[in-house]
Amino acid sequence: MAGMRRSRTLVLALALCAAGACAGTERDPDLPRRSNAPNGHPWIEIPESDWETLFDGVSLDGWKETGDAAWAVADGTLCGATGGGQHSFLVTARSFGDFVLELEVLAERSGNSGIQIRSRLDGGVMRGYQIEVDPSPRAWSGGLYEEGGRGWLQDLSDNPAARAAFRPDGWNRYRIECRGPRIRSWVNGVAAADYAEAAVREGVIGLQVHGGADVRVLWRNIRIRRLGPEQPDFVLPDPGD
Repeated sequence: MAGMRRSRTLVLALALCAAGACAGTERDPDLPRRSNAPNGHPWIEIPESDWETLFDGVSLDGWKETGDAAWAVADGTLCGATGGGQHSFLVTARSFGDFVLELEVLAERSGNSGIQIRSRLDGGVMRGYQIEVDPSPRAWSGGLYEEGGRGWLQDLSDNPAARAAFRPDGWNRYRIECRGPRIRSWVNGVAAADYAEAAVREGVIGLQVHGGADVRVLWRNIRIRRLGPEQPDFVLPDPGD
């Protein structure tokens, strides 16, 4: 039965991947790169040559699968789908400490997802920080959650600009910066989470497909810029800082 369910899920993933790939893999100029909102913390653009590609657009090289989800790649788009069961993750083979991560994600309204950062697998259970992908009416995309731990660390109940930034059923550009104890996120150029604590400073990056019936998520243009102690701040200072 499990094999039949996985085969059906893989078919769904392939079909969705083919449909989503029609949009192409070029970075969408309609997705804002910086915000004019008062709390925007607009970032400084990083030169294209400084980025390292995490997803090559043709394979799952450099990634490991966990859970029951089926993963498929077509035309530069990565698709994860599950027909039920527990949360599943596609996890980097390497760990990362301080970095800027950019990616684009499309999640159906009926689903839920997240981006694990500085995380670890503990006996097959994912634990660590997660930047939320929430296409529901609650609209907490970009908020900070601790998977397998304390739950919500910073939701978006007091951040209406960020709640309005996510586009359900459309592509969304995420930017996540981890530098020392501080974690910041942006969704389509709008600042979302800004949180600091002296806890975990390194771990894997993971893409979640939430457990549930026929949950499907698409990803593309996944890239990272590692940060060293002498790297400049890629975020313009806020007047209130």
